[in-house]
Amino acid sequence: MRGIKILFLVFVLLSILSPAYCEDRFINRQNGTIEDTFNGLVWIKSPESVQNLQGTKIWVKSRDACRDLVYAGKGPNVWRLPTITELQSLLDESGRSPRIDSRYFDCSSELYWSSTDDTGTGCRVWTLNFANGELNSSAKLSLVSPVYLRTRCVRNIDPSDKKPVTT
Repeated sequence: MRGIKILFLVFVLLSILSPAYCEDRFINRQNGTIEDTFNGLVWIKSPESVQNLQGTKIWVKSRDACRDLVYAGKGPNVWRLPTITELQSLLDESGRSPRIDSRYFDCSSELYWSSTDDTGTGCRVWTLNFANGELNSSAKLSLVSPVYLRTRCVRNIDPSDKKPVTT
């Protein structure tokens, strides 16, 4: 967890020291996706508007929903659950809730799954609460009391992607 906190601190410092980085970082691709030019990623702008991503799911259903997703001309096997570092990179430090830039993203103030294991056992993963920016650890599978969280999918920028339309 310490390594994740250090990476997040570096990200916050970069955003404070480089205002241009923040202003030009996200590009609305005008197809329901947002390009993250800093990380070389493409995010779904509004997961709740995508039928397979609506509501809350257990971890394996979220992972499979991303993997099987065909969206904005890409997929299946292109979209995935983000790592916890990728998910944290979306945090908006303004203090508003949800803690995400609402100019680019629609987001519930709730917990979202990541693909990053919390322990070496593979039984738990890191999750991010967009209400307050806190990291949490949640069980991937629990037969007694399953954990249902939200899903946000991401993919790497593909060289065949068309240049985004800037507005």
